[in-house]
Amino acid sequence: MRPILAIGATGAALAAAAVLGTGSSAGSAASATGGTASLAPIGAGAFFVVDTDQASAQWRSAGTLFGNIPGGQKTLDSALSQLVGVKGLDVTKDVAPALGKQVLVVVPHGAKDPILLVQPGDPKKLSALLAKSKKPEVTGNVSGWTAIAITKKALDAYKAALAKGTLSGDAAYTRAMASVPPGAALVRGYLDGAGLPAALGSLTSAGASITGGITVPSSGNALKGLGTVGVAISFSAGELRVEGSTAATSSAKTMSFAPTLLAGVPADSLVAVSFDGAGGGQSAIDQVLKQGGAQVAALQKQLGVSLADLTTALEGEGVLYVRAGSPIPEVTLAVKPKDAARAEKTFAALAAKLGSSKGSALPVKGIRLVSTVSHGIVFVSTAKGAAADFTGHGAKLTASGSFRQVEKEIGFSGKTNGLGYVDVHALGPLLKTALGALGGSGSTTTGLEGLSAFGVAAFNATSDGSRTRFAAVVTVG
Repeated sequence: MRPILAIGATGAALAAAAVLGTGSSAGSAASATGGTASLAPIGAGAFFVVDTDQASAQWRSAGTLFGNIPGGQKTLDSALSQLVGVKGLDVTKDVAPALGKQVLVVVPHGAKDPILLVQPGDPKKLSALLAKSKKPEVTGNVSGWTAIAITKKALDAYKAALAKGTLSGDAAYTRAMASVPPGAALVRGYLDGAGLPAALGSLTSAGASITGGITVPSSGNALKGLGTVGVAISFSAGELRVEGSTAATSSAKTMSFAPTLLAGVPADSLVAVSFDGAGGGQSAIDQVLKQGGAQVAALQKQLGVSLADLTTALEGEGVLYVRAGSPIPEVTLAVKPKDAARAEKTFAALAAKLGSSKGSALPVKGIRLVSTVSHGIVFVSTAKGAAADFTGHGAKLTASGSFRQVEKEIGFSGKTNGLGYVDVHALGPLLKTALGALGGSGSTTTGLEGLSAFGVAAFNATSDGSRTRFAAVVTVG
C-alpha cells in the first residue's frame, strides 16, 4: 500500500477496529462529520474524518496520553513507519503538516483502496511525503480538497460516484451518525459493510506483508451482515473513548438483558465479562459449526465434547472473571443455562479431558478445571472454592469504587448486550508471573511492563431494537 494512502487507512482501521461498547448523547450527522459528507459518494463502504490539527485539543490530549505510556510515541511512530514502508517517519514533523487540519478517508462502494482528501497547510510537505512512494499517487482537485488515489482510474471512479449522489442527506448515514456524540473527536467515521469486501481484501493483503504472510480470512457475507456503523474516537486528560452505534442487517435482533450474575463476581477480580449466549449470536455459531468441517471435528476431539453441546451449555446468561492466583491467575466461568444438569455434564467432560495426564491442553502441570452446580449456576474454574466465593457474602466487584466510576463512563445503567471490565494496571504483573510460569521468554514478559501506565478498560453495549449503541473507555495514569 502506498505511503499516503496507508496513513489514511490507519485512521480508518483505528476506528473500524473499535466497534464495541454503548453510546451516549446524540448529534446530527452534519455536526458529527463537520459537514464534509458531500465528499463521500452514496453507498460508500467507509468514510472517516481524522483530526490532524496539531494545535487542536484532541491532538494535544492524544499526545499527552501517549506520552504517559513508556515508549508510547516511539511505538506509534515505528508502527506507522512499518505500515507505510518508510523508515524514520515522524507523525508530528513529516505527516501532520503535509495533511493539514483534517484528513478525509473515503472508500467508495466496491473499491479496493481508499481515496484521501486533504487541505495541506504546507503543499511542499505533501509533495515531499508523496515523493517517498516508489509509485507516485495520482492527485486531483475536488471541491477545494486535494484528492489522492493510487491510480487515475480509481480517482475517476470516485468522481463519477460522487456525481450519482453523496452521503449528505442519506437516510442510512444520518441514522448511523445520529448516535455519535457531537463533541470534539480525533476520528469520526461511518462504515457500511455492503461496500467493504474489496477494500478489506486489499487491507488484509497489505497486513500480510507486515506479518510475514499471516492473513485473517474475511467473508463478504459477514461484512454485509455488519450493516451500518457510526463511531467516534476521542481523547481527554488521561482517557481514550470510543463510542457510536451499529445496526446489523441480520434478521436476528439482539436485545439487552439485565445481568444478574455480574453481582456475584468477587471484588478482587481483575477481569469480568458479562454476556448472554441466547438470541441472535446462537444462529451465527450454528452457521460456523456447519461450515467448519475438519477443523471443527479436530477441535471437538481435542476438547472431548461436541461444540453443539458446548454452545448449548453457554446458551444463557454468563460471566467470565479472573482473579489473582499462583502460578497462573484464577479463571472462572459462571453460566445460568436452561438445563443446568446437562450443562454441568458437558463442562465436567471438558474439564476431565483438559485436565487429563495424557494429551492435556492445559499448559501448566498440576492445574485442573473444576465444574460444579450451585443455586442453578454452573461453574467451571481453576479454583475449587469459586462457587462458594461467588455465592457468598464477601465484597463484590460491582460495589467497588473503580467499577462504579467506569460504569458511568460506559453508560451502564442496569441493562447490556455485553459488558467488560479490565483492571489493566493490576493485570500486568499478574500476566508477567503467569507467562513466566508457562515458560515465556524475557522479551515477552518485559513488554507487559508498559501495562502499568494504564488504569482500567471497560466496554458496554445496549440495544433499543433498531440500533446497538456502544462505548469503550481506557484510562491512563
